[in-house]
Amino acid sequence: MNQYKLICMAAYMLVCGVCTIADGFKDPTYWEAFDASNISGLSTIGYYGAVSDGRYIYYAPCRDSDTYGFHGRVLRYDTQASFTSASSYLAYDASSINGLKTRGYAGAVFAKGYVYFVPYANADGEETVRHARVLRYNVAGNFQTVASWNAYDASVHPTIPIAHKTLLGYDGGVYDGARYVYFVPYGDQNGATNVYPLRYDTQGDFNTLSSWEVYDITNTSGLDTRGYYGGTFDGRYVYYAPYAKASNVFHGLALRYDTQGAYTSASSWSAYNAGSTDSMNTVGYKGAVFDGRYIYYVPFRDSPSTQHSRVLRYDTTGNFQNSSSWSAYDATNIDGLNTQGYVGAEFDGQYVYFIPYQQGTFYHAIVLRYDTTKTFKDSASWAAYNAGATSGLNTKGYKYATKDTNYIYFTPYNCNTAFSGTVLRYKWNQPTAITLLSFTAASTSDGIILTWKTGSEIENAGFHIWRSNGLDEGYMRITSLLIPAQGSVSSGYQYSYTDERVLPGEVYYYKLEDIDYQGKTCLHGPISIEYQP
Repeated sequence: MNQYKLICMAAYMLVCGVCTIADGFKDPTYWEAFDASNISGLSTIGYYGAVSDGRYIYYAPCRDSDTYGFHGRVLRYDTQASFTSASSYLAYDASSINGLKTRGYAGAVFAKGYVYFVPYANADGEETVRHARVLRYNVAGNFQTVASWNAYDASVHPTIPIAHKTLLGYDGGVYDGARYVYFVPYGDQNGATNVYPLRYDTQGDFNTLSSWEVYDITNTSGLDTRGYYGGTFDGRYVYYAPYAKASNVFHGLALRYDTQGAYTSASSWSAYNAGSTDSMNTVGYKGAVFDGRYIYYVPFRDSPSTQHSRVLRYDTTGNFQNSSSWSAYDATNIDGLNTQGYVGAEFDGQYVYFIPYQQGTFYHAIVLRYDTTKTFKDSASWAAYNAGATSGLNTKGYKYATKDTNYIYFTPYNCNTAFSGTVLRYKWNQPTAITLLSFTAASTSDGIILTWKTGSEIENAGFHIWRSNGLDEGYMRITSLLIPAQGSVSSGYQYSYTDERVLPGEVYYYKLEDIDYQGKTCLHGPISIEYQP
């Protein structure tokens, strides 16, 4: 965690400078790329997922060839250094940690000082084998020292049948912001699919069986629930994105887990067949993202040879198993571009960005974006940009992304000609209107009082407050009306808001959103506090 966030989390005070979201989406100067394919003397290509720890970006190692070439060479970028300089990057070959074959990962999660890499697949001879060997890095340690790394083979769990232990494989992970890391089950092989979602308790010992739980999701809500690809968290529920039951059998069976229930209890799990939403073939999704109200499922494939662009959306204020809570929009041909085939998405407070991966057999770079302040089923709410030649490089074929306070980082996988190490990023956060001097939280007998002070305000309409029970995901807006702006260009103002819906002993996380007269927004924070009246 970087100093910027430590100030915010420990002292409940944040010096934010200036911030808002400017729209440079189609401006090439907001985009940059760098060929990071040979770092620290290693071949650093073929990555699948990334995560930020507040300072560094970690790219999860996957494969470097089609012939079972899974690898474990982790790539790291220092965000305090130049994006386009090789000296800003380090690589480490973590392919045999604790004597295990720690290769082939699909996603990464940052939780409580550690980066967890999601086990996907590796090669055993000439056959691809799904595995459950979780790789972990301690961010307080030296990145290129083996002592900073650990690995655990979760396939030893007795709940998993012996015949299933080589049919595991996970794709994407979710952290609930407080305690648990969830690994999304996918792993198809020989017509079968992994049905054992995995959970790790960060309060337990990493190498102890009791810290790990698995659950058989087969037949959840009476549906054939298996084969998921990525997920997200809304503050209470973990959502698993529906992909395929087996090779080329795509489905739309949305699955979720209620974190208020026991992990291994059937009553904590529910499923819904969203495969024909709004009379569309809404199947085959890779990834999901939460915007504070809606879950967006990322469209990828609906047949063995074709990708699609039918974005599926669930309204978390509605009943999960009621069709009225679900909607879909076919985002084909946005801005005249072939907007199909995505893996993963990121939300910046206003826009949802869909990460470009593949169209047919070709990898692409057409980023799709939705403005959440506008109508979901209106083409005017959508935009697309071809980032395929950023910085004069072959910037195509990305799998998942991650975001920090300024940039979205796209994870390089394959650029058509070969597996790729060409990293790409987009500057989503451009400084303008608001100078925020402080943002603090304090317990009172009436609730938690939030106080913030601005140094200056330009074209500011006002503020909203967002709250979560976890650090990184699941924020919900708790202000029903906009808190009107009182500051000016020459002088700021001190504001306060009391959150009365709090419980003693609970930890709450808050973000402050400012909104200008053009509708552009910025989220500041988070800050956190344990309520002690």
